[in-house]
Amino acid sequence: MRNVQLPGNQQSLMTVRSTKECESYCLNNCSCTAYAYASSCSVWNGDSINLKQMSDGDGGGEDLYLRLAAIDLQRNAEQLGDGESAFFPCWAAKKIVEDEVLSLLDYRLDAIANIGELRRASRVSCWCIQDNENDRPSMELVVQILAGVRDVSMPPIPWPIKILTDKSSWISS
Repeated sequence: MRNVQLPGNQQSLMTVRSTKECESYCLNNCSCTAYAYASSCSVWNGDSINLKQMSDGDGGGEDLYLRLAAIDLQRNAEQLGDGESAFFPCWAAKKIVEDEVLSLLDYRLDAIANIGELRRASRVSCWCIQDNENDRPSMELVVQILAGVRDVSMPPIPWPIKILTDKSSWISS
């Protein structure tokens, strides 16, 4: 939500140092319902009380990112008439397609990971959710890929992710 007066019942996280870390914290915390990052990270657990949309000319508003369940996104798409019903872990899938796999790590790891292993695991996960069953790898192939014995290319974009790419305004990047 753009340009809103933030609710007053937030929890401030002083150890979180960037927007991406704030986003990661919220997405990895089951009770987090929203987050905002101005000069520090604020998260909300439960209801966001006294949320106010500012008018376009008003300054002082912040961007608030709401965490929605996949079922809420599905209902939203159906209400808009798209008829598409699969919006599962949409944020992570978008990051894989954009080769921003480092953003999938828990912020507490301080981005310390083997990027090659992370890329392989992320790509093989996309292969495993292909629409056509014949395009999915066997478990033997998955094990070989994860072990680094076999290479893995970027898979075709499954239709739910393609929809998200076409409607990138639905989720934050």
